[in-house]
Amino acid sequence: MVGGTILGISPGTKYVGVAVLRNGDLYDWKIKSYKGVWSDEKLAKALSYIEKLVITHVIHHIACKVPHNSRSSNGVNQMIEKIKEIALEYKIKFDVYSIEDLKNMFKMHFENKYILAEHVTKRYPVLTDIFLRERKNKHKYHIRLFEAIAVSLHCHINTK
Repeated sequence: MVGGTILGISPGTKYVGVAVLRNGDLYDWKIKSYKGVWSDEKLAKALSYIEKLVITHVIHHIACKVPHNSRSSNGVNQMIEKIKEIALEYKIKFDVYSIEDLKNMFKMHFENKYILAEHVTKRYPVLTDIFLRERKNKHKYHIRLFEAIAVSLHCHINTK
């Protein structure tokens, strides 16, 4: 499919980055935070939000960033599986991308995720303020947002 609406997701047990690309244009982006210890209730809240995005934006494709096995947790793996189930329920194509996939897309070898965020910001200058703020932050709050945008962009490029 050329174009369409892609939901990029970078899941986590505290923060979930989401981005909506419509025909390659950045349409919507957000970091959702979920406080407290990991629980079924917390998972249900995150999945409810994702399902709402799928319906509201008429998503055609979900692109999910998967963490490296050494940095993954049962909670994140559970969330990814549930997102996959949402995609199946709504008959939406579902793909996962690793950090290595993103490195290959940008044809680069970055040592940290700020370089990825910088590349995403060059593509979508509207993110400049968020990027500059994130560089100053000790706590990496928006990195998942940049990952979500990067996986949706990767998906867009690969479905042309």
